[in-house]
Amino acid sequence: MIAWFYLAVLVSSVIMTAGILFRNRKVDNAFILFCFLMSINCAGHYLFSVAKTEEAAIWANKLMYVGACYLPFVIFLVVTRLCNIKVNRWFKVALLGYATLVLGFVLTIGHNTLYYKSVELVCKNGYSYLGKEYGPFHVLYPIMVGLYIVMMLCFIGYAIWKRKEIPTRTVVCMGGLCLAVFLTYLLERVLDSKVSYVPIGYLIGMVLLMRYF
Repeated sequence: MIAWFYLAVLVSSVIMTAGILFRNRKVDNAFILFCFLMSINCAGHYLFSVAKTEEAAIWANKLMYVGACYLPFVIFLVVTRLCNIKVNRWFKVALLGYATLVLGFVLTIGHNTLYYKSVELVCKNGYSYLGKEYGPFHVLYPIMVGLYIVMMLCFIGYAIWKRKEIPTRTVVCMGGLCLAVFLTYLLERVLDSKVSYVPIGYLIGMVLLMRYF
């Protein structure tokens, strides 16, 4: 059942991405990248849910993290563009470098104990997930997500403050995008859920952003 859920989300994201790419008008590069990374993330979740071996599950988990590490950065770029905010180039480089650092540690899963100390494939009710013990560098990912949450809240506050210059629908879109993505992540962490609903947040974000790009 859960595997079908992830497959449905994956197919939806691919169809929407294809539809956007084949539209006649020019599409913003950041939005195209958002759609592409979202599809990668959804593919990782689906492959993860149907993995039959520990090695397959680890590789699917790494694929999920490709999207999970870079999607917040792309959302950051999209939101700053919507708000017409100019961000220092080196700050963007630093954010991108941090995401790449986190992904680098993720890619070591199965080879050392830096990100996950131990992993074990668990298959339950037709769904596969990794039973894992976090390593010392896993904390880098929630720190990164927390940083983006704070920045997104600041951008939303800025947009509300500049509401005479920034259309109300832009503020609503930004708020919906951030709530859909980051609240699903926080809910997942609080509940310690074995099922991730973050892809649904990304899908909602794509629908909202389609009105602008």
